[in-house]
Amino acid sequence: MKIQKIINSAIFATQDRRFVNKASKISLDKVGSSVYESLRKSTGEPATNFKDGYIAWKKAYNSHMNRLDLVDFINKPFKKKSLLARIFKF
Repeated sequence: MKIQKIINSAIFATQDRRFVNKASKISLDKVGSSVYESLRKSTGEPATNFKDGYIAWKKAYNSHMNRLDLVDFINKPFKKKSLLARIFKF
């Protein structure tokens, strides 16, 4: 596993959880409320204690790791050199 994927997943999970916890206390516009609802469904309710916060953060972290694994899987065929590039050494 690459360290960059781990770091990016941790950063995105922290940002998502921060948004969920802050957005639960304020009123949002239509776009913000739809983002809030989708994040709340995938990562959990706003946390009130450390244990709930850690469980929700771990869900967000795993969600981002799965997304980055999917991106790597999609990009994998494009990393191989084409047949012409291998023949003519481009």
